[in-house]
Amino acid sequence: MTTRRKIALLLEFFGLFVLPPLLYVSGALPIKVIPALWILTVICLFILGRGGDFDFSRLWKTRSAARTLRWALVPFLLAVPFLVGLTFLLSPDRFFDFVRDRPVVWAMLMLLYPILSVYPQGIVYRTFIFHRYRKLFPTAWSRILVSALAFSLVHVIFMNWVAPLLTLGGGLLFAWTYERTRSPLVVAFQHALFGCFLFTIGLGRFIYSGGG
Repeated sequence: MTTRRKIALLLEFFGLFVLPPLLYVSGALPIKVIPALWILTVICLFILGRGGDFDFSRLWKTRSAARTLRWALVPFLLAVPFLVGLTFLLSPDRFFDFVRDRPVVWAMLMLLYPILSVYPQGIVYRTFIFHRYRKLFPTAWSRILVSALAFSLVHVIFMNWVAPLLTLGGGLLFAWTYERTRSPLVVAFQHALFGCFLFTIGLGRFIYSGGG
């Protein structure tokens, strides 16, 4: 890869993944979270299509059910005690409060969050980054780290320290799962498990805004 191409890709990465959350936090990007995510998703899909070397069928393909459960479910089950303990440490008064106080909203979130938020995030922060910048970050672990950092950075928009730290850990896991499976659906299932569980037990307030 030429130096000019590397610079162009780095500038593109900065423009897509670094600048927007910083502008959002500063108030210079007055847009709701979900619409902004979908706009970014469309941009990433357009860039992938323009490149001409991306197989769009991979967006809905997956492995066998057994492999899906192994890659997605096992890390989640191992993390459950830690997440429950973290809830009691940070927000003991909010344990299961969302389910108790707003059961209808909680149920709607459980249904819509994987579709409106999780899956497009997977396209942007795993599929796009791994494919688009594979030559810029040629090793598996460099792509995993860059993906996780970008995923963590966007969560600064929630204006608390918990969201970036939680999503850095989650981003590393999701990127590692994607590297091993190359399946957006497997990673989306894993991501949805974690996200829905966080909302259910009371940690969701750190990674959610009412506007999107």
